[in-house]
Amino acid sequence: MVSFVVGRARIWSLGTWAFAAKLVPCRIMKRVALLLGILATLPQQGCVRSTPKAAPADGGIRVGSLASLILEELDAELQFSPTQATWLGDHSSDERLDDVRLDAVWRETARLGSMSERATRLAEGLQPALPARLDLLSIPDGPEKDTQRLDTLLLLARLEEQRIEREELRPHEKSPLFYAELVAWGLDELVTSSLATGSGLRALRGRLQAVPALLKEAQRNLKNPPELWVKRAIEVTQQTRDFVATVLPRLLFGLRGPDPKQSEEVSRLREEAQRALDDYGTFLSRDLLPRSKGEWAQPRDRLMQRMRALELLDVPLETVLAVAEAEHTRTKEQLEELARELSGSQSAGRAISEALREIEEDHPRPEELASAVEQSVHRAYELLSDGSLLALPTQRPRIVEMPPYRFGYLQLVTAAPLEPEREPLLQYDPIDANWKDKKQISDHLRMLNRSQILLTVLRDVAPGRLTQQLVVRQKQGSLSSLRVRGHSLALVEGWPLYSAQLAIELLPKGTARDRVQLLLWRHRMVQLGRLIVALRLHQNGSGQPVPSQRIDDAFHFFVDDCYLDEHAARREAERGTYEPLYGLPALGALQLAQLREDYRAQQGEAFSSSSFHDAVLSAGLVPVTVLRKQLLRTAGQSMRLPAKSETPVK
Repeated sequence: MVSFVVGRARIWSLGTWAFAAKLVPCRIMKRVALLLGILATLPQQGCVRSTPKAAPADGGIRVGSLASLILEELDAELQFSPTQATWLGDHSSDERLDDVRLDAVWRETARLGSMSERATRLAEGLQPALPARLDLLSIPDGPEKDTQRLDTLLLLARLEEQRIEREELRPHEKSPLFYAELVAWGLDELVTSSLATGSGLRALRGRLQAVPALLKEAQRNLKNPPELWVKRAIEVTQQTRDFVATVLPRLLFGLRGPDPKQSEEVSRLREEAQRALDDYGTFLSRDLLPRSKGEWAQPRDRLMQRMRALELLDVPLETVLAVAEAEHTRTKEQLEELARELSGSQSAGRAISEALREIEEDHPRPEELASAVEQSVHRAYELLSDGSLLALPTQRPRIVEMPPYRFGYLQLVTAAPLEPEREPLLQYDPIDANWKDKKQISDHLRMLNRSQILLTVLRDVAPGRLTQQLVVRQKQGSLSSLRVRGHSLALVEGWPLYSAQLAIELLPKGTARDRVQLLLWRHRMVQLGRLIVALRLHQNGSGQPVPSQRIDDAFHFFVDDCYLDEHAARREAERGTYEPLYGLPALGALQLAQLREDYRAQQGEAFSSSSFHDAVLSAGLVPVTVLRKQLLRTAGQSMRLPAKSETPVK
C-alpha cells in the first residue's frame, strides 16, 4: 500500500489506517491512478459538453512518428497537470495548480480528441496494421520486435481511459472530493519535493495563491454529486485546512531564508488559502449537500471499458469476481487456521485477535527502532541473495528518521521518474521525546512490531516495490516512456503483494514465519475484499441507482469476512463508491500468480523462477495480459477458477 510508480514511494503498510485518517485517505491511490492514465490530466476530465475535435490548419490529421507522438502526449499532460508533473519530478510548473476552468477543460478535451485521431491513423498504418480504432486485445505476438505496435496500443489505451474519465465519469461536476484532493495533493507534493530541494517558497507562493480561484471554480462547476461524496469531501477539506493551518507554518519557519518579505507574503497567502478552504467547506455543507442527489454507481459496460483500457483485460467481470471470491474464501480459511495454531483458540475471530495481539506485543524498544528496521532490510536481502527468486539489485535504502511533517510509521522515498536517480530512503517514525502518555508510546510501538516491519520490507523494498523500481530504471534506456512511467496499476501494485508471498516461503519454518504470513494473508484478504466489493457495487449492468443496502452489505463483508473494525470497514465500503478500481492490486497479484503457474507448466523442467521474474520486471510497467501474450505466445484466458485441490494462489 504505497504511493509508487517508478518514482517516489510512500509506505502505508505500517499505519495504513492512521495515515489515511489523518490526511487524505484516497489520494494515494489517486496519485497512482493519475500516473497510470486513470486521471492523467486532472482538470480536463470534466468536459460534459459535446466538443469538436481539434484539427490542424491544413485540415488534415498530422500523424508523425510514434516516439514523437508519445513524447508530445506525455509533455502535454505535464503542462496541463502541474501537480502530476511535480510528483513525476518535473518542477517547471511547481508554481501552478491545475487549471479547472471549463474553457481550459474543453480545449484539452479537443486536443485529446485530435491526439486519438492521430494515434489511430498511426495504428492503421503499421505493418501489420492494428485493427481500426481501438481493439485492446490485439496484443502483438512475439518479443520486442513488435515494440512499436505494442506501444501504439498502450497509447491508444491511455487516451481511451482519459476519454472515459472526462466525457463519461465527469468528476469536475460530480465529485467535490476531486477538488479537495487536488489542493491537498498539490501542496503536499511541494512538502516532499520542491520545499525539500530548495525552490520552495516561490513554488509554495504560487500554489497557495491559486487555491482560492480553484475552489471558486469548483463551486461553479459542481452540479449534482452523490450525497456520500459530498460528506467525504467535507472531511477531506477540513483535513486539508488543518494541514495548511498547522503543518505549513512549521515548514515556513524553517524556510525563512534571506528574504523576509517573501516569507511574509507566503504566510499571507497561506492564510488566504485557509479561508478559501473554510469557504469551500461551508459551501459543501450548507449549499451543495442539501441538493446532492446524484448516483455514484457505474454501469457494467463502463467499468468493463475502464478495465480494458487500463489492464487490457481479456475476461468478463463475472469471471474476475468469481476468481476473487474463491481466492478470498481460501485466504480466509488459511488465515483462520493459522491463527488457531498460533493462539490456541478455536473461535476464528478470537484466534485472530489473540494472534495479532501477540504479534503487536513483540516490538522493539524506542531506542531499537532504527536497528530493527535495518535488521529487517538485511534479512530480506540475505534471504534473496542466492538469486533463486530473482536477480536482486544491489542498491539498498538508507534508514533515517521520518521528518516531523509526514504521517505514517514507515515511508520509502525514492527519486521520481523524471528526476536524476538518488539514494532511496526508508524513513521510520521515532518516538517523540515530548510524548508523556505511556499508552501513546505503546500504541506507536505496537504498530512498529517486528513482524510488520519485516513484512513491510519484503513487500515494499525487496523483492517488492523498490526492486521493481530499480529494475525498470535499469531498463529505461530500452523501454518507451509509456512503459517506464507505467500503464498498469494492477502490475505496479500487484507485484509487491505477489512477490512478498514468495519471499515469505523462503523464511525458515516456525513462529516468526507464521506471524509474517498471518499479516500478509490479512492484508491480502482486505485487498481481495476491495476487488469483490467494487465489482459487486458497480457491476449492476444498468447504471441505475444502486440501493444503499448494497453499501451496508459491503460494510458487513469487510467486518465479517475481512475482520476489519467497524470504522475501517465503513471507510472501505464507502471508498468503493468513488474508487471502483481500488481492487486492482489484488487483480494483478492473481494474474501474476496464475501466469507463473501457466509458464511453469509450459516450460516444464526448464522453468526458472529467476528468469520468469526477470522477464516480468524487464518488460516495463505493462498489463499482465501483455506479459501473458509475450511469455506464452497466446492471449488465452488469463484468469480461471482454481481446482478444489489447489492451494491458495501465492
